[in-house]
Amino acid sequence: ATLTDTLTLTPGAATLAELERVWREGLAVRLDASARPRIEASAARIAAAAAGDQPVYGVNTGFGKLASVRIAPEDTATLQRNLILSHCCGVGEPIEEPTVRLIMALKLLSLGRGASGVRPVLIDLLEAMLARGVLPVIPSKALSNMRMISALSLDTMVPRALSHRIGTVALPVIRGAARR
Repeated sequence: ATLTDTLTLTPGAATLAELERVWREGLAVRLDASARPRIEASAARIAAAAAGDQPVYGVNTGFGKLASVRIAPEDTATLQRNLILSHCCGVGEPIEEPTVRLIMALKLLSLGRGASGVRPVLIDLLEAMLARGVLPVIPSKALSNMRMISALSLDTMVPRALSHRIGTVALPVIRGAARR
């Protein structure tokens, strides 16, 4: 696929045939523009909650047994980073690239429904990664019983890993070369 081989998907309306094309043909994926207002509104709600006085589970509180522990507004970004880091591990052979592309497309569709609170920049980055063939290496076995969360956490970690290099060597969580 090249930058011109892009399939526009609408959250809540994508078909199995469209998803099969992503898997079989390696198409890049872009969310339909109609999803953007929901994504932006959701991100604004989460940003307000993170800065606000009311406790919101997992946004400005801990998780599980730490749900009653309030997180200071200046520490909420660290809380979210640590949540991703705690779930993005696994072992085993990497999942095949077509399946990783499909996981990323499904993640975009999920985020595009506007219920997650992610910033639009994450949507843009995932779309650009698919367009350029930059894919996370997702191990076939998660180190917890939450394999999908582990896979999607790895998917989320790629933007962070892209900004971390040792000399000229990229971190091993990324496969594929940028397409021109």
